[in-house]
Amino acid sequence: MLIEMWSPAFKEKGEQRPPIRFKKGLNVVLGKEDGAMSIGKSSALLAIDFVFGGNTYIKSDGVSKEGHHIIYFAFEFDGDKKYFARNTGAADTVQICDSNYELTGNSFSKSEFVEWLKVQYKMDFTGIPLELR
Repeated sequence: MLIEMWSPAFKEKGEQRPPIRFKKGLNVVLGKEDGAMSIGKSSALLAIDFVFGGNTYIKSDGVSKEGHHIIYFAFEFDGDKKYFARNTGAADTVQICDSNYELTGNSFSKSEFVEWLKVQYKMDFTGIPLELR
């Protein structure tokens, strides 16, 4: 499962935000407590889609305002953590990182990465978990 994501481009009041960490089960994206209209929730969901191999984030406000940038993220499957980076300017490549998010020089094509995720999530091309078929 996706356990965290972060980017130097994710900012609040001009400062880099800490990593967004996900827990097993339901994770909720909340708006500001004062109810003010703000951007952030939609961009966060698009960024999550981006780390799963989607491309909609590339055309989002986050990229148009910040320019092309890298998003770092980690998955954990069966206790094994894997670290990655994907750049909005070179979105067809997913870089493999070490546990400090240093690039290793190895990478997946986006399609290879999506296939790797399908195996990790035990899904076939239909999106139905194999154990439910």
